[in-house]
Amino acid sequence: MAAASAAAAAVLQERLLDRRRRLAAVPDAAGRPELVSLLLEVDSALERLETGGWGLCAACHDPIEGDRLLVDPKVTVCLGCLTPEQTRALEHDLETAARMQTTLLPARRSAVDGWEIGYLYEPLGPVSGDHCDLVRPADGDPLHVVFGDVVGKGVSAALLMSHLHALFRSLVGLGLEVEALLERANRLLAESTQANSYATLLLARLHRGGALELANAGHPAPLVVRAHEVERLEATGLPFGLFAGSTFGVRRLELAPGDLLVLYTDGLSEATDDRGSEYGRRRAADLAARLRGRPVVQVLDALREDLDGFLAGAPRTDDLTVMAIRRTEAV
Repeated sequence: MAAASAAAAAVLQERLLDRRRRLAAVPDAAGRPELVSLLLEVDSALERLETGGWGLCAACHDPIEGDRLLVDPKVTVCLGCLTPEQTRALEHDLETAARMQTTLLPARRSAVDGWEIGYLYEPLGPVSGDHCDLVRPADGDPLHVVFGDVVGKGVSAALLMSHLHALFRSLVGLGLEVEALLERANRLLAESTQANSYATLLLARLHRGGALELANAGHPAPLVVRAHEVERLEATGLPFGLFAGSTFGVRRLELAPGDLLVLYTDGLSEATDDRGSEYGRRRAADLAARLRGRPVVQVLDALREDLDGFLAGAPRTDDLTVMAIRRTEAV
């Protein structure tokens, strides 16, 4: 098939057939114009799947954007062929989605139990597939940090990001160990989304006194910056949501006052200049080592300024999220 693999087409066909059955089962569906219109759209999408025209723009015959098809397989026109009215409606929807996504983010700066935390969050477009959250079930409980990057870009990635947000918010209060919490969330995500929906993800639990637990599900290695060394915490498991039965190892560390933990998405490490060179993990690690002991706002400002200097005007091609966590003092 020109626009989708046979496997993807089969999954989409089953989803559309199920949607059609549900619509047809609505009482008096034939007498409700809005339902009749939806049924016709679904039937048209099923016909295009069978004839090989699904995923191709009805106006220019080029492939339709993949993230739009994942969100709505009934789409028939690519972004370049939208009418002015359709373009305005899409822009309004994206602005609404961006505002809603912003409400899911934690406070930009936090101070909890001897930890100072800050982050920068810069979507490439109106919405982002990057995810960061701070969750504390109750006063006195450890703070949980959830940080990740959903596969893909645009609306479909942003939808999965909001799913992750709700998933961890609902599970953190159960009192599970880090391993069990991550494995349960992973199973729920894998069983409730498409096979190609997954994320790289970090889950950290911050304790009073500087103790730290961290699991890395396929995410770029975070940096632990101590007085005389920088350690990279490599993945302890596969990307999150890839397989329902995945398990995840947990690293247990002690951070001294002034030590830093720096989390980042590949919008930092894989940022590329005009010559094709990547910013890279080593450059980030070298800079972070010089910033140990600084307030997190200075750490983030320095990383952002250094990235701008490296890019020298070259455009970013991915969402960018960086979080700095500094141990301030024993509590």
